[in-house]
Parts: sequence; structure tokens; C-alpha cells
Amino acid sequence: MILSNIKDFFLVLKMQNRQAWYHKKAAIGMILTWSVRIALTVALYTGIYNIIGKSSVHSISLPIAISSMFIYAILVGFGGRDIYRIITSEYKSGAMEIWLNKPISYLILKAAENLGKNIPIAVGLTACTAFYWVINGLPDVDFTLMRFAFGTMLLFFGLIIITLLYILVGLAVVWLQDSAPLFQIVDKTIMVFGGIYIPISFFPPVFRLIGETLPTGAVLFTSQMFYADFFQNLPRFLITQIFWIVFLLIAVNKANQVAQQHLTVNGG
Repeated sequence: MILSNIKDFFLVLKMQNRQAWYHKKAAIGMILTWSVRIALTVALYTGIYNIIGKSSVHSISLPIAISSMFIYAILVGFGGRDIYRIITSEYKSGAMEIWLNKPISYLILKAAENLGKNIPIAVGLTACTAFYWVINGLPDVDFTLMRFAFGTMLLFFGLIIITLLYILVGLAVVWLQDSAPLFQIVDKTIMVFGGIYIPISFFPPVFRLIGETLPTGAVLFTSQMFYADFFQNLPRFLITQIFWIVFLLIAVNKANQVAQQHLTVNGG
């Protein structure tokens, strides 16, 4: 069953990705939108550092802060948060019920479709990030391929966590009827404890530890790949992400079973 689900996932992913590359206008538009957002953030961060008059704040230099923003954009570019809207929309339209008796898992299908259509966006944002580093250079840290390898691993695990989180939020619509407030709570918590509004290193130590313990903070550990204490924190990052992946997989499976029973008995 597991192997069959994995096979179905990659089959749907491949088909959806191929279609997304063929119809790439939407991807280009999203990449341009994110480019503008990143440019505004770069201007904002540059202004703040100039006002402060320091080359680094809490060991975070301007290039590191900007690179962290680029890495965040890449992760968001994969569209993990979009699955919430897909699930809630199809529940309200009744389309979710159609998949109850299908041989393929509804959640696996939607996760594969959503990821596949967003791969061109993530690739484009990765190219923008690489272009920025070519023009401005990498942040002034001890550069090793190992840093990028583990950063990529944290990005992959973070993508799984963010997808599972928003699947849970989406499934909540079965009971709440409107899970938008829950979506806002989860979404903003990720932005705060992921270091999007301000770099996580600016937080007081206690708040930083709390944020990095929550799944909403674990999503964006990869944005810390250029921090000076990255390798010091790496074992804790990996253990935390693996824990939340296992926990959320169990929670999503249970919520999906209950949701299917609810739909079968009561309808959409």
C-alpha cells in the first residue's frame, strides 16, 4: 500500500510538473511578484542596517539576512501553504466526497498536484537566489558544501512539515466550516518564528528556543544555514524536524480517517 501510494505520488507529481512547465505564465508572474517582494525587503533591511550603523546585529550581517529571505522565498515557492485552500475549496464544493471511494489517497493526490504545479516557481526563485549570490557573493561565513547539503536537507524536511501543517488546517474545515482563522494563526506563527519578519537570532534566547521547538519554527530551519551557530544547532534542528514529521503524519492520518467517516455519514 505504501509503495503504491509513493508510486502514485510521483506519477501525479511528474504529470502536474510537466503541465506547469508548459503553461508557465502563472509561474513567471509569481516569480516576478516574489522578486518585487524580495527587492523591497532588501531595501528595508539595507535601510535598517544603515540606520543602526553596524555591519552585523546579533552576529547577523546584512548579506546573511538577505540570503535568509531568499531561502524563505524558495521554500514558500513550493506552495505548501496552498494545499489549505485546495482542501477547503473542494470540501465546500463537494469535490472531496468524490475521492472517498477512489483507489488513490485524496491527500496524496492533492499534495502531488500542488507540489508539481509549483516546482517551476521554486526553480525560478532558486535561480534568482543564485543570481544574487553571483553578483554579490555568498555571505561571509565558513563556506563548505556540507553547509549547503544540510541546508537542503532542512529545506526538504521543512517542506514536508509545512505541507502536513496546512493539510491539518485544511481538514479542520470539516468540523469548523470555516478554518480561515486557524489558517491565519498558523501562517503568521510560521512567519514570526521562522524568522521572516525579523531574523530569528534577534529574538531573546528563551523566545528563540520556544520558536524553534514548535513545528511552525521548524519549517524554516533552513533559513539559518548561514548563521554562525548553524552546525552547533544542526543536530537539534534535525531531531526536531523528524519528530514533527512523524507526529504530523500520525495526526494527519487520524484526522483524515475521522473526516472521511464524517463525510460518509453526514455528507459534505
